[in-house]
Amino acid sequence: MFYLMSSVGDLTVTIFIIILVLPSSMGIDSGYRTCTSSLFSCGNVSNVGYPFWGDGRPRYCGLPALQLQCLHSEKGEWPTLTIGSKDEAPYNVLSMKQFDSYITLELQGFQNIPCTSHNKNISDIFKFSSSVENIKLLYNCPSDIDAHNFNGSVPCNQGDTEYQAYYGSNMSALKDYASYCSSIEVPVFRNELDLYNKGEVQSLAEVLSQGFEVNYEYSPECLGCKNSGGICGSSNVSEFVCLCKNGSSDYACQKQDTGSNFRLPKNSRASNKSRRLIILVGSACLALGISMLLLVKLCRLRKRRPTRKFAVF
Repeated sequence: MFYLMSSVGDLTVTIFIIILVLPSSMGIDSGYRTCTSSLFSCGNVSNVGYPFWGDGRPRYCGLPALQLQCLHSEKGEWPTLTIGSKDEAPYNVLSMKQFDSYITLELQGFQNIPCTSHNKNISDIFKFSSSVENIKLLYNCPSDIDAHNFNGSVPCNQGDTEYQAYYGSNMSALKDYASYCSSIEVPVFRNELDLYNKGEVQSLAEVLSQGFEVNYEYSPECLGCKNSGGICGSSNVSEFVCLCKNGSSDYACQKQDTGSNFRLPKNSRASNKSRRLIILVGSACLALGISMLLLVKLCRLRKRRPTRKFAVF
């Protein structure tokens, strides 16, 4: 009898622990722990978080259009950034000021750039800093063009065709060429361009090699998420998701995450209630199933035990 009571007591304790622990273990992490622990580090940048992802940092930890990669060679390693489609030319990340949200980029392979404007996909996501100026380069010009009318040029390619892309400091005086040539715009540092125009920098390629600076700003939704104790992320259906310790939401983390007064939209609260209900029902079913298995085992053990016979004196 004591054996049976002890077994039932152990069973009760086991079920109680399962009910307490299981809901938290089944809770949806939503990527919070993964994104906070898998920061991007490569070369001259370290511990890079949102809005970037890549190279071991999951896609949902950043914006889908901002993928970082770490390239390796005998000279070391350096980070690159692909903006938008993978077909776009990547940029070398020269420096990153995470506190101020500034990043200095350089078009990869600047000495043989694609004959496309490089500021369109950037300006959709970033803002150029006040130290940057977009210069116009003319290419696909007539073969008899007088290169002496320009300050310099760099090669650019379009498919398998290579052109010379010309730059002139006084483009208004060269407006007649606009009807004969194609044009692209390239961002550069204004001070580097001034030095080039003064003859203190030898080549236009050297100006391009210094890159350009952009600023990335956090959206109001992301700021609200961070203030509520969450971290910013994304999903397959939304460019922004607030990743919290106990799930995810469209805007901010729930009150129990941080003790703050942030409230979720109704649809998010309903979603979290449904999740909690599913977890509780699942926990109860699992606990019931384990209880039944243990009870069956106890019954079998009792049947196997030999029956004690008491002698009557």
